[in-house]
Amino acid sequence: MWTDMSEIVRPTRDGIHGREYISTTIDIGRKVMALEFDNSGALSITPPPIVEIPLPILLDMLPWSPPRKGINRALLEAARSLGTFCNYPAERL
Repeated sequence: MWTDMSEIVRPTRDGIHGREYISTTIDIGRKVMALEFDNSGALSITPPPIVEIPLPILLDMLPWSPPRKGINRALLEAARSLGTFCNYPAERL
C-alpha cells in the first residue's frame, strides 16, 4: 500500500480549493471485473458483498501471548473503536 500523506499538510496542487482529502478506507471482499446492464439500463448482476473499514489495520493476538482477559478485551475494544477487525480464536471467547 502506498499513500502520499504530504497531501494532508499542504494545499491542493491548483492552490484554489483548500486542502485535499485522503481516504484511508479499504474494501475487503471480491470485486466484479465488469458491470453488466440489461436493456433498460438496470444492473443485471448482483455484486458480491464488500466490507469497508476506515483504516488498513487488522489486529491479531501475538502467538506467544498467554490468554489473559485484560489483553483480550483491550484488543477487541480497540478493533471495535477503530471500526476494524481483530483475528481472535473462538476457543478464547
